[in-house]
Amino acid sequence: YGARGPEKQATDALGKEHVQYIVSAVWWSSQLADKNKLAGDFVQKFKAKYGGRNPEWYQALGYETARTLFTAIEKAGSLDREKVRQTLAQLKIPSILPGGELDFPAKFGQQVHAPFVVQQNMPDGKSPIIAPPDSALAKGIAPNPSCAKSASK
Repeated sequence: YGARGPEKQATDALGKEHVQYIVSAVWWSSQLADKNKLAGDFVQKFKAKYGGRNPEWYQALGYETARTLFTAIEKAGSLDREKVRQTLAQLKIPSILPGGELDFPAKFGQQVHAPFVVQQNMPDGKSPIIAPPDSALAKGIAPNPSCAKSASK
């Protein structure tokens, strides 16, 4: 079930009753808007453009990728690949991603400050973030109370 766990299209296709209490790790959630102003601005603009619906993780990551590249191009003052690459390597900016910042430390050669968020599908149809603690909006529920085998242990 993976990253599609809390995705509206996936939960609608499977049916709410079949996805209750499923836990999934995702790269981003619109719920981050509650604790991250930049994410809140993105969600607000997305909703205004797309009829009030929340963005999914893949839309947010596409946005953040483009925003990062455009920021690097602007700071480099050039479209030269090497200049943009060098600028990206030194870039440190606020981010809509979990953790709230984006950079590419030389030690790792990639963005490492973006932990996954963990969401759990609830019977009311919501999928609150349950981890990490600095992003959590609810406590996770385990064992699954609707599963006789897990509830009996």
